[in-house]
Amino acid sequence: MIDYVKLKQEIETDPSGLGYSGKPATIIADLLNKPISGAQILIDAEIPTWKILDAIDPTEFDDLTSADKDTLKLILSMGTVNLSSKNIRNILSKIFSNATTTTANLQKIAYKTPTRAEQLFGYGTRVTHTDVVRALRLNTTA
Repeated sequence: MIDYVKLKQEIETDPSGLGYSGKPATIIADLLNKPISGAQILIDAEIPTWKILDAIDPTEFDDLTSADKDTLKLILSMGTVNLSSKNIRNILSKIFSNATTTTANLQKIAYKTPTRAEQLFGYGTRVTHTDVVRALRLNTTA
């Protein structure tokens, strides 16, 4: 959900130096929705378990203990997994503690390069030109 007071402050102060000043609402929205290189955000979404299975290196899977394979089977039986859950990430981290390829692959599906809008308002947020116009029309001097 977009906090329009916060959006107005973002546009007026431009703390990330994205260049909002003097731009039309459509361009400001585009700037807010552009991925920011070098930044990462945890994806708060249900990930299909086939993506987790696809991330597992076969050789590293073979090296797992029986107990770790059983725990992994339980996780994969869920259909989807929310990797934003710290508990689930900790379990997977324990299972694959010595598996660098699998760990790197899991990181790739758990995190993404965020937009400025997502940094401000959360994963999946997109700002429209209408949102920009609404925010800029707010009277916040009262």
